[in-house]
Amino acid sequence: MSEKHGYWLHHRQKDENMVGGWKYLMVCDCSQCGGTVNMEKGVCPYCGAIMDLEAPEDAAGPVEDEPKEKGEEKAA
Repeated sequence: MSEKHGYWLHHRQKDENMVGGWKYLMVCDCSQCGGTVNMEKGVCPYCGAIMDLEAPEDAAGPVEDEPKEKGEEKAA
């Protein structure tokens, strides 16, 4: 059984329509090894850490680029 414990750091995007100005995504990183998964899991598939800790309030996940709206692609 794993002795490591950790928490997930969710990726986020700036979004003025959300409370606090951030939209939190399902994609997240392990606090122990930095492995990225597409949704929270009970155990990190990369390092085996049991993900039962609560993230500190000052922990912030990576910032993703804002998605491009249709018709906003830059002209070449």
